[in-house]
Amino acid sequence: MKKINLSTVFYFVIILLVVINFEITATEPPHNIISSLNKSFYLDYWQIVKDSDPKLPLSSFPDSLWQSFQPTLDDDRYTEGNWLIRTKIVIKDSVSDKEILGLFPLNFVTAYEIYWDGIRIAQNGRIGINKTDEKTGAYNFNLALSHNFVTRGEHTLVFRISNHNNYSIWKWFYGYIVLGKYDSLLQRIAQLYYQAFL
Repeated sequence: MKKINLSTVFYFVIILLVVINFEITATEPPHNIISSLNKSFYLDYWQIVKDSDPKLPLSSFPDSLWQSFQPTLDDDRYTEGNWLIRTKIVIKDSVSDKEILGLFPLNFVTAYEIYWDGIRIAQNGRIGINKTDEKTGAYNFNLALSHNFVTRGEHTLVFRISNHNNYSIWKWFYGYIVLGKYDSLLQRIAQLYYQAFL
């Protein structure tokens, strides 16, 4: 019987641990990390799943169904239908009582509901399962977040999207979502619209 070299076993265990760690980190999406130093932050690291029944609770979609979603890279397969997109947010420190954080879906042309840690906090338009059932939301939409929601730690943001009325070549996934200091963002957006108008 051959003797097993102890250093070979040691190297084998190290390689196995590295592979397992790589598999675990590859399946967990990175998080958006927010601190009080940020004035605004473009949310990234989105995941998507087909929303087969908009009446079902969000918890009915297991983690195994969610796929990584890069809006700038993905194509027309997400054009029409009902979708759920989510991302994780980590708030590193407490938000001052004098400051209000806001959520700004920019150029996001569709009907949607917004969920923060599973609680519906806003609705823009009316979710539908077809063109007649859906009512498209307002183009300009923003939301001041309650201090109860923006506590230190990890949070999950979900958009429940209904997109059956395609009025132009601009698709819902061309938009982006900004989280940041509400007053500063409102002022910045007003400046951009003013510059574009002139």
